[in-house]
Amino acid sequence: MDRQAAAREESSSNTAPSTDRLGDRLSRRRLLAAGASVAVVGTAGCAQVANYIAGLVLEDVNLFNQTDRQLTGTISVTDPAAETVLDESFEIQPETDDEGEANGSEDGGEANESEGTVDEESGATYADVLTGAGEYTVSATLDDDSAIEGETTAERSVDVADPAAEHIVVVFGADDFDGVMGAFAIEEFTDIGEHVEN
Repeated sequence: MDRQAAAREESSSNTAPSTDRLGDRLSRRRLLAAGASVAVVGTAGCAQVANYIAGLVLEDVNLFNQTDRQLTGTISVTDPAAETVLDESFEIQPETDDEGEANGSEDGGEANESEGTVDEESGATYADVLTGAGEYTVSATLDDDSAIEGETTAERSVDVADPAAEHIVVVFGADDFDGVMGAFAIEEFTDIGEHVEN
């Protein structure tokens, strides 16, 4: 048995959940794979498969950067019992198009300074956050150099009816929302379209 197979077998036998509270980085490759699958399947009219594939990427809380530059700051979530269930710092790159240009950037601008650099951290996800049904408070504080239209703080309330099935999505810099961010709950990946225009 080669080393890779042994490592795979060892990792598959270790089923204990990770206690690491740092958000998993959404790699560009994972997002592009999910996005491409959604696009192909969406064309075929089979949203169920698209939602299944995207469900492999989504966690309880998901951050997305719709600006044309890197954002850094902190995110916190308070559950319906007023307990802080998430309090982490983040650093997320802007999402890029197929040509490697950042959102909203016609020539790539500063967000694409080093040609050939792959955007590996265009979002962040956090698991094991949703504790029960009810209203969650999502608060974000951006660093001064990450201000969006001069604002660095935002707080939103999100109702979660079924924590086992729903995900909180936090979108920074989308035109669909006033201020720094928008936050909402979804069950299926395709539900994002009800809140954010592509």
